[in-house]
Amino acid sequence: MKKRMKSMAVAIIFGMLAALALPGSSLANEESEMERPRMSQRGGGDDMRGPEGRGHGRGGMKSNMPPGQWWRMPGVAEKLGLGKEEQKQLDGLYMTHRREMITLKSDVEKEKLEFEYLIEKETIDEQAVKAQFTKLHDARGKMSMARFNFLLTVRKLLGYERYQTLKSEFQQRRMMRGERGERRPMRDGRGEPRR
Repeated sequence: MKKRMKSMAVAIIFGMLAALALPGSSLANEESEMERPRMSQRGGGDDMRGPEGRGHGRGGMKSNMPPGQWWRMPGVAEKLGLGKEEQKQLDGLYMTHRREMITLKSDVEKEKLEFEYLIEKETIDEQAVKAQFTKLHDARGKMSMARFNFLLTVRKLLGYERYQTLKSEFQQRRMMRGERGERRPMRDGRGEPRR
């Protein structure tokens, strides 16, 4: 009986470790899926990663929003007909979202650290590992919901027509970059390359 329980615990742990290692799993992509809203090729969803985000959206829903403060890029605000007040509103939303994501990312990191500590112990406490796995999953869910809420707020502010124009503009920019075979650094509101 004791041997069977140990075998079951080992199987559960290997399952959790496999989830951590699989490409496309939410845990495997944790560091790559931070805050930047990303544009997808086909549209739909919420793989929003903000200014420090990296990665390719393998683990989440896709977004049609370009990264960072796209309304500060030359010509974009004019093309969309964004007034000064709307740009100011977008600036405020962006900063609020950034602050929230910093806090949420910290929460995820703490839960991840605790999970790694528990899973690496010589003697596994199965219940504690499962409970911590749930906490980590919940922390990541809160981060994902914050991304989605930001996307939804921006999408509502733009309305349907401007949202479609924005998607089209950035798909064209991506295609042009691809044809030239170059990858230019993203620029901030002052035209400086982002780090």
